Amino acid sequence: MILRDNFNSIKEEWITSNFFISEKFIQCFVRNNKSLTHLFIKQNNNLIYSQCFNIYLEKSSNYLNNNMIAKILFNLFKIKTFYLTNSFFTNVSSFDINSKINIESLLKKINNQMDYFLLVVPDFLFEKLDTNKNNGFTKVEIEEEMLIKEVSKWKTIDEYKFSLKTKYRKKIKDIESKSKSIEVSEFKRKDIEKYKKQIQKLFDQVLEKSKFNGPRFNTDTLLDMQKNKICKLYGYYIKSKLIGFSSEIKFNNKLFSYYVGFDKQLNKEFSIYGRMLLETIKNGINQKCDEIVFGRTANEYKSNFGAIPKKSFIYIRSKSKISNFIMSFIFKKINKSSWIQRRPFK
Repeated sequence: MILRDNFNSIKEEWITSNFFISEKFIQCFVRNNKSLTHLFIKQNNNLIYSQCFNIYLEKSSNYLNNNMIAKILFNLFKIKTFYLTNSFFTNVSSFDINSKINIESLLKKINNQMDYFLLVVPDFLFEKLDTNKNNGFTKVEIEEEMLIKEVSKWKTIDEYKFSLKTKYRKKIKDIESKSKSIEVSEFKRKDIEKYKKQIQKLFDQVLEKSKFNGPRFNTDTLLDMQKNKICKLYGYYIKSKLIGFSSEIKFNNKLFSYYVGFDKQLNKEFSIYGRMLLETIKNGINQKCDEIVFGRTANEYKSNFGAIPKKSFIYIRSKSKISNFIMSFIFKKINKSSWIQRRPFK
């Protein structure tokens, strides 16, 4: 097994057909996010991109409902976490696995080379691993990713609107009315330097009330991806003032809309976020995409537009058996937020 924290030292052996761990894609994250350790694992012909960082648990305590003892513990500590995926892009596979990997054998070798307290494995990777039943992992349900499927059945945005029930068409009209003064345009290269600080501020506003607080995402990553023609960035303006941005990555007929930022104070008056969702749906239709993949926030609101949830899980284990025995009781108390799924289509 090879474990490296520098991509250049493993570059020659990092041969993959998975775009989401390709050099072009991964280097955008590596170059712009220095507050965490980027790790590259190669075992036989299997590749896994992972990250190591501190989790500050103050916000994560919101998942614990009324368990006061667990909340107190969560508010006291930061935890060094080894996450076997890309924490900034969690709804795609950050691995290329061609044969079963024995997790205990892999971790034994990794543990000799690095220190961490908590191991987190996403469900789609865990399914590829060879594990026994008494593996010490706790399965935890997390916020669902939200999808709009069969997007290609609509030829225009008007066809999409017509497929909605009257109640939800009225909501769309209300969003369009409130946001009519907003101008939307794709960022040009000259806009990048002009607005880069404002883009970070707008993104941070959206994250302020999030329940989970992992490593801080540097939005220069998006600007890097735009320069490398990986993603498109759109600016939302009122009277030439930038009040929001959205991003889109198209791959294999899927449109990923994962990173957005907007002025939360203006959002209620101008329905900025609702307009962003409509623009993304329109772009998905115009580009003849099969599916639109949104992030894991504002799930109930997104369901008003026809997005449906896809259940997601992570598997958690503490490095030492003693701490894992203690922490497993807390892990089992973690609950995702409940919400009402809207069904807007006729």
